Amino acid sequence: IMKLTVYRHLPTYVHSKMVSEISIALFDFMYADDPSQFAGISENASRENLRKMLEDSAMGHDVGKMSYIKVISTYARKLLDEDFTIIQSHPSQGYELLSSSPELKHVADAALFHHKWYNNERGYPFDKDSRDSKYKPFIDIISVADSIDAATDYNGRGYAKALTLQQ
Repeated sequence: IMKLTVYRHLPTYVHSKMVSEISIALFDFMYADDPSQFAGISENASRENLRKMLEDSAMGHDVGKMSYIKVISTYARKLLDEDFTIIQSHPSQGYELLSSSPELKHVADAALFHHKWYNNERGYPFDKDSRDSKYKPFIDIISVADSIDAATDYNGRGYAKALTLQQ
């Protein structure tokens, strides 16, 4: 899956790597504060196992973009409504691809729900609820990390102006 991302679109790979790094930093901080918040994720819930699962999930969160990423990323303009509608389908497309493998179920849930708000009041997919996923702590971490990287990205998003981390 990662080779597919790299071969199809290097900026998406770099974004996924950044999301992974930010996610791990957030996880380490949260785990040190209260490891029990991650207890329901895996029977083998060692810190290292959880970190690896989170890293995999963050690296695969945008795999659903691979079928159309070159079209969207070639424009140095604001996204049209049609573009955004296409983008909104990437979580479901990623989920479909990843959920076919039992070893990637945690990655599939992260792909599906990484654009849902923590309370499910906003975000997409509109007809799905992330609160029942046992991977909810990972999903929330990846959602925050994805937002941070997307908002501060100076290279990979020609359609939006980057913000500073302070902003």
